[in-house]
Amino acid sequence: MRKIILTTMFTLLLFPMMAIEYNQAVKTAAPDGRFEIVQSEIIRKNTFKIDKCTGRIWMLCSSNAGVSWWSEMYREDYSQEDYKNGINFQIFMGGMMARDCFVMDVNNGKTWMLTESDTGILRWRKMD
Repeated sequence: MRKIILTTMFTLLLFPMMAIEYNQAVKTAAPDGRFEIVQSEIIRKNTFKIDKCTGRIWMLCSSNAGVSWWSEMYREDYSQEDYKNGINFQIFMGGMMARDCFVMDVNNGKTWMLTESDTGILRWRKMD
């Protein structure tokens, strides 16, 4: 009985630690670089390229034939004309769901959340 209790306690402590380890994004650029590619370690379709100055975001797409390309994504209530100089945006990723991905204007805190339409199209919705 004591072994069962210890095994159960160990398992309950181990699983949350494993979840934290696997929910980290992989980034490709230096902190002061203009462009960055961010990829979820869990879901390949959550691979994005961001222009950290203007805030433009592209999603990695691929065909059944294995051809890949970048497709620019829609973001509501956003104009790249508002951003001219310096690093202004950062992508934050966590978890397995689209709703766990955010883009933030690092100067004023405006935030957009990744959402998926009924037809499966991903886009960035401004958060209040």
